[in-house]
Amino acid sequence: MMRWVFNVAALSSAAVVCYGMKSSKPRYKDLIAPIPVHGSMADKVETRLFDVQVGKVVFARELKVTEFGKLKTLTTNGVWAVVAADIAARDRTTRVGAATWLGPTGLRYQQTERFSSRSNLPPISISPGLPQRGLFLFELPPGEVEGATLVFSHAVFSALDSQGNIALDRVPLDSDGTPLSVVDVYDLDRPI
Repeated sequence: MMRWVFNVAALSSAAVVCYGMKSSKPRYKDLIAPIPVHGSMADKVETRLFDVQVGKVVFARELKVTEFGKLKTLTTNGVWAVVAADIAARDRTTRVGAATWLGPTGLRYQQTERFSSRSNLPPISISPGLPQRGLFLFELPPGEVEGATLVFSHAVFSALDSQGNIALDRVPLDSDGTPLSVVDVYDLDRPI
């Protein structure tokens, strides 16, 4: 009888330990996830391949741009966020191929793909000693502005590599969450 109780106790203990190990082990996506390097807009964030510093963020209802010699006006249901960032390669030629707007609710917004021929939009190739200013454009609902973080990486899927996470400064908002500094039309051909 005692042996039977001991066997049941040992089996139960083994089941509890196995369940604990299974539920507490990191998932594969967590094991190969990018390594975040955190900073604020005032900081130069140094990743493994490049340095990035956000210079300015402008919010607009419409964007005006000249593409292939034609003037286009782009609209969105929310607001446009135009992010100007200074980027410099560290020790070899590389590129910044992805930027993501991480909203306060945890939703991720990829940079817009509605442009085709602009040299200062991602992917941006950079070489050591030749810093460059890049533009990153996002279409956002108004509620995703305050408390956001910009995430910069050299590729869309950058497993086991560093990425720059830059927390945005506080943005004054009106009652519906739209930034007070939003402009009606922003011209992308104008230097930022």
